This record gives sequence, structure tokens and C-alpha cells, in this order.
Amino acid sequence: MTHFLNSRFAFFYLRRDRSQKETDAQGYQNAVQKIGSFDSVEGFFGIYDHLVKPHSLTSETHVTDYHLFREGISPTWEDAKNRNGGKWIVRLRKVEGLASLYWEDLIMALVGEQFGDVGCQVCGVVVSVRQHEDILSVWTQDSKDDDAIAKIRDAIKTNLDLPTFVTLDYKRHAFHGGQGRAWGGKRNQGHGDRPHRGHRNDRGPRHHVRDDAPAPPPAERDWGALRRK
Repeated sequence: MTHFLNSRFAFFYLRRDRSQKETDAQGYQNAVQKIGSFDSVEGFFGIYDHLVKPHSLTSETHVTDYHLFREGISPTWEDAKNRNGGKWIVRLRKVEGLASLYWEDLIMALVGEQFGDVGCQVCGVVVSVRQHEDILSVWTQDSKDDDAIAKIRDAIKTNLDLPTFVTLDYKRHAFHGGQGRAWGGKRNQGHGDRPHRGHRNDRGPRHHVRDDAPAPPPAERDWGALRRK
């Protein structure tokens, strides 16, 4: 029996030299390669199980991205569905297995339609493997819809169970290339804060946390504790 999804999705892969500017639109588009598309659980695992996990990708000389987007939407700023949008960004330390763990949670949330009534605003998700950090991003369709952007932020925090010291930044694609703005006009003010409870495989109840909860002191920012044992 085939277990069909509510939407059709496509995986993309990008690998570019670190010296290539991200704002080089033509070079970026040429570097993006489609891996395959799917519309069922079986089709998803038929692709995902054969991908090298993000934490195993080399990053000393290249930037490598995996993209998972709704079918028909290209993972480029110029696409009609992305042109007026933006993206939530989560920056991760280079802790063994961490990027792969969060990436899996994020794509499961997308294909499992875990973004609620604003799921249609989510165009796709990306993991970017870099030399000193890994970056997760969630691309949204309308950067002026503050209500939808806030709900997507909350869905990211819930599905990833982010600790309080991890913040989310929102940037409009139109301002990319150094002019990105944080959502609401305030950079890193409470967005994405969520305390970590136990190991990442502890899927107990999640409780509401005030967005203005203070971040823990640096001594408590234990990235290594986030890795599943």
C-alpha cells in the first residue's frame, strides 16, 4: 500500500566553492541540481535513505546545501513563489550529528504538514553545511504577513525543540546580501527561545515558554548536550 502525502515535494542539492558569492544568481542557479521528487512516504524514504547525511559532508573548501521544496517551486530567490518572501534562519555549531538531527526533524515537519494553517506559506527548507557552522532555513512565501511568519517561527521552535540559547533570525530575500532584517525590526529579541529538556530523544510534553525568557549564561550553552546519545 502506498501512503500518499498531501503535497508533492522535490529534493535539490547544491555544492559550490566557498569563494563564489551567494549573490551570484546565475552561478547559484546553475549549481542547484534536482535529485528527485516524491508524493508518498515510500517515495520520500526512497530518496532520503540514499543521501549522505549533512554532518558527513566536507565543508573546508565548499558550501553544500540540501533543499526540500514543494514541487514546482525552485529553491532560488527569483522564483515567483519566493520573490516576495523570506526565510527563518537557525545557526548551529559544528557538533557531531547535530545538523543531521535537526535537518531530519525539519523535513519531517514539512512533509508531515506540521506547520498548521500556515503550511501553505512554507515554500521549502534548507540545510547549508559550512566550514565553521551549519545553517537551517525555512523559506516563506510572503515576508509582509507578520502573523504567518510568527506562526511559522513557533512551529519551528516546537518541532525542533530548540534550547533557549538558539535564536532565529528572519530575513527578506529582497534584502539578502547584507541588508537582511530581523523579523519585527528587532534582532534576536526572544525569537526562537526554548529551553532544552533532557536529551533530544526525550519527546515528553512541551510547555509554553514566554518569548521574552532570558537566555542562559554562556556557561550553560552546552551544544554537545543536544546530540542524541
